[in-house]
Amino acid sequence: MKKKRQTEPDPIQYRVRYQTAGNIMPVVKYFMATSAEQALEMFAYSCRELQPIPEVLDFSEWNRWSEYWTNIPQKVTVPEASDQ
Repeated sequence: MKKKRQTEPDPIQYRVRYQTAGNIMPVVKYFMATSAEQALEMFAYSCRELQPIPEVLDFSEWNRWSEYWTNIPQKVTVPEASDQ
């Protein structure tokens, strides 16, 4: 018999709206990730050069079945990007 492959969960699209110091307009970045934690890690990595750390306005997940953005209600804290 063939051995079944262990499948990864489908990636989900996440949206992070944030604002940097001195800017009036918020910036939006999109990430494809398998979890909210992974998306936040990607966001932290993409902002590693920005000083001071940007303020996250909202963090949302795309619901592809109902076709709208669902806010993730937890308080979003951007983890520090590790040097690797």
